[in-house]
Amino acid sequence: GRHGQLENMARAACIALWPKVVDPQTISELSLSTNALYTVSGILHNYEENKDQLYVLRITDPRSGRSRDDIMAECLWLESLKNDTNLVVRYPIRTNNGDLFGTHQYDNVPHQYVTLFEHVPGERLEDHLDTTTARLWGRLLAELHRHASTFSLPHHLDLIQINAAISGRQEIVLNQPGANKFISSQRAKLFGRFQHLVDAEIKSLWKQYGDPMLIHYDLHGWNVLVSKPSTSQSESNSDNQDNRHYQLAAIDFEDLVLGHRLQDVVRSLYDIRNYDNYQVLRDAFQNGYQEILPWPESNENQIQLLMLGQQLSLANFILHHWDDEEDIEEELVALEEDIEKYFTDEVSAIEDG
Repeated sequence: GRHGQLENMARAACIALWPKVVDPQTISELSLSTNALYTVSGILHNYEENKDQLYVLRITDPRSGRSRDDIMAECLWLESLKNDTNLVVRYPIRTNNGDLFGTHQYDNVPHQYVTLFEHVPGERLEDHLDTTTARLWGRLLAELHRHASTFSLPHHLDLIQINAAISGRQEIVLNQPGANKFISSQRAKLFGRFQHLVDAEIKSLWKQYGDPMLIHYDLHGWNVLVSKPSTSQSESNSDNQDNRHYQLAAIDFEDLVLGHRLQDVVRSLYDIRNYDNYQVLRDAFQNGYQEILPWPESNENQIQLLMLGQQLSLANFILHHWDDEEDIEEELVALEEDIEKYFTDEVSAIEDG
């Protein structure tokens, strides 16, 4: 099956690309969703901590829509973050030939991009979210923005620009009546109208802030790891009492795009928008962010519209990639309900029109 095939490919890639770094016999599956992730032990023992050095191997699935340029940008940014900041990230380990990542083919599986990262410890922020960790989360995103604002990528890299509600490399079907069984003419009209509103908001944002910059665009609670550093380390690194107890690491930079800071903030907060304590967590996140950079200027309506843009983009993705019809319908109904909840006046205008 796919599991065994990918694991064999991961083992073969380790032997071919990182023969002096990892022991291919120690491969263990970490997650298998769109991409395949494995942990693998290093050849060298870490005597300081008396344990094996760990790495994370990623096989990028062609269906993920990520290009060679995307992965190159990801690896270059991570390497720069490692060299120029104290931030904790999974940085790439260069191959035996000195490349940031490799391509590998195994049996009948087509060429796929394979990247090896340094492993970082920690548990998902999602499971440890309170005002203290939310503040550090906001601070972490601002640190990434501060670095990205002065970081230059090679000009030839062609990256996705988030210059519309649904951007990227997939066809827009959300506003096409009859494009599939889920999009009635009524739905197409509703979604199309709000897609237009979000597009206009993003256009004005880009006009206001000028050239876009590199943003993580996926720094939600699953892609931030929380750990408690040792006492001596934490005391030397702490600015204040709160920082002493936690170390946050940013992972999974593969969705990076060109956009603006506010778009990255909205993407980070999107998954907690329906939490009962959302406002408290968001305030803590904003306070942490403002310790490093000014909060991206915005009004509530702007953030709400950009949140809706996230939903529209997700719904369009689901229509392309999900198979379960009940799940698809459930997501589209949730989108309609959110539109009616937050944009009552606009919905009335559409219905009257």
